[in-house]
Amino acid sequence: SLCEGTEQEMIAAQRLAHLTTEEQLKAKKEAKRVHLQPYERGLGLRSNTRDLRPKEKAPEQIANEYIQQLNEHPLDLETRENLALLYANHYQRLDMAVDQLETMITFRNQAPRQIVKWLNLMADLHIKLSGSIPDAKACLDRVCQLFPNSPHEAQARKRIHLLGREKKGRHS
Repeated sequence: SLCEGTEQEMIAAQRLAHLTTEEQLKAKKEAKRVHLQPYERGLGLRSNTRDLRPKEKAPEQIANEYIQQLNEHPLDLETRENLALLYANHYQRLDMAVDQLETMITFRNQAPRQIVKWLNLMADLHIKLSGSIPDAKACLDRVCQLFPNSPHEAQARKRIHLLGREKKGRHS
């Protein structure tokens, strides 16, 4: 391939992962019939409108959709990051969230800013879910090791000094 082993290869993989499918294109061409229900009179006068909101997807369904997308497009960074956040925020599974972030970090030709973002996110999750300053510090130390003498290192060192305050802020 022309751009194999470059950052452009990863950018192309991201675009391919989010292309419109043939089924979606066919669905756009066909006119959809919309069946309307009789409307409710006095809708604006109701005191409770919670039952009128569209139903949200269950986290299990969202996780399954993310996993299916990743089976088809393993380099889809957006979906993998969303899956990591779902694991952390809904399931409280730090190990599974970290695994997804580590997978993205190991993909070749990642932009340094992306790697720094994921390591900082990993540090956030360690503070939020386990309250572990040493684990959060280890993530930030990796930024310093990977990008010495850079603005990323300076920012990571600054954050390391503030981890105690960060933990207090999250748990107060």
